[in-house]
Amino acid sequence: MIVADDAVLVGDVGGTHARFGLWRGGALVDRAAWPTSALPTLTGCVERLRAGWRFARVSVAVAGPVVGRRAALTNAGWVADLDELDEEGLLINDLEAAAWGCGAGQPEDLRLLTGEDPGRQGDAVVVGVGTGLGQALWIGEGRAIPGEGGHAYFAARDAAERRLAAFIEAELGRPVEVEDVLSGTGIGRIAAWIAAEGGGEALPVADRTGLGRWVVAEQGQHPVARAAAATFWSLLAGELRNVALRTLPARGLFVVGGLAPRLLPSADFSAFKHRLEGEGPLAWRLRDLAVQLVDDDALALRGAAAAAERR
Repeated sequence: MIVADDAVLVGDVGGTHARFGLWRGGALVDRAAWPTSALPTLTGCVERLRAGWRFARVSVAVAGPVVGRRAALTNAGWVADLDELDEEGLLINDLEAAAWGCGAGQPEDLRLLTGEDPGRQGDAVVVGVGTGLGQALWIGEGRAIPGEGGHAYFAARDAAERRLAAFIEAELGRPVEVEDVLSGTGIGRIAAWIAAEGGGEALPVADRTGLGRWVVAEQGQHPVARAAAATFWSLLAGELRNVALRTLPARGLFVVGGLAPRLLPSADFSAFKHRLEGEGPLAWRLRDLAVQLVDDDALALRGAAAAAERR
């Protein structure tokens, strides 16, 4: 058993994976992970981890809105209630935790996609793309503000994107939100639309989440997968442009989550930068905007620890 009475149990629970770590002395000293569906409550996760770890506090990031001392995931049947725990606890949104990880710490595996290195001062926006899409604002003096930007309505730029939106709306039976397009399932929907536009080519997977995984695996080989990945990057640049214009973050944008790093082989950064800048009267304002890609699966764990230390 790891004895760490002053340690913090930190967690990052998303729609697919539940990740936990033991934080002590400013570092992660142990980690554990399993599918989110394996244990559907925070209480069950903590009970499992008590068998091998000792900790005095709990700080967990969740992929969904936090209301008081309770939270429920948006894209999975997982719930948390701090009142069920013996330990002192903190629940924060997963993008809020990622903002703490980017803003108060130094992410691992950081890649500058566009612009110039902005340094570590000033406000920033963190956009997470994975099972869903989330956003949070980092205020430079040490504050993170979570949002649910993934559930804003999707804004199509041209006729092709309006056809994509109509295709997805017909599938879902409701207006299209940003994460319906920019997510693991969303890229599967993009692939299905591209196949339908091309005459209805049969794809090897019908399930949209599975089709998204197929796009990642076949992006360098299959023309539909290649086109879906290219469309993803274009739509992501468009969403980042919208976010940047609403906030004008001096430190730029951080893209986190598991999807974008896996689609890097298909990225055309010249086209990405062109879409990011756009052609409107404020294109000049976005010309030097820093967009940084973070490929760090412990980012939200360190962010949850940083948030707990500040509370």
